[in-house]
Amino acid sequence: MIGWINMPKPSPAVRKVKLSQRLGEVVKKGRQELDLSQPGLAKKTGLSRSYISYLESGKFEEIGIAKLALIADALQMSADQLLADAGYFQRPKPTLPGATRYLATKFGLDQSQVTSALQYLAFLQSQKKAKRALKI
Repeated sequence: MIGWINMPKPSPAVRKVKLSQRLGEVVKKGRQELDLSQPGLAKKTGLSRSYISYLESGKFEEIGIAKLALIADALQMSADQLLADAGYFQRPKPTLPGATRYLATKFGLDQSQVTSALQYLAFLQSQKKAKRALKI
């Protein structure tokens, strides 16, 4: 049997707004972006229209994991995206790969080609700085 999700502490950006209300807003926005009515979302999830309305109103305190998964799937987003958008947690910022790894992977360059590419990029950067210095 699937349990319930207890509402975690909100991120600082949304502390003033009740999390259930934010989740309801995110569900409603996602539904509208897909041009779905409440009955349409209900049909896609197998939930009742009244439950969708109740969820969007933000009056609930808990939502079952199975229902959350159904709603996220119907809105074409992951459950973690849905919860993060509502402020239940903050997603870590994506990290970029290092330039050496990126160039080698993306363009299939060997080490000497990567070194040449990095030198050229450094040259371009110095040219940009030189142009800025002339404008001052």
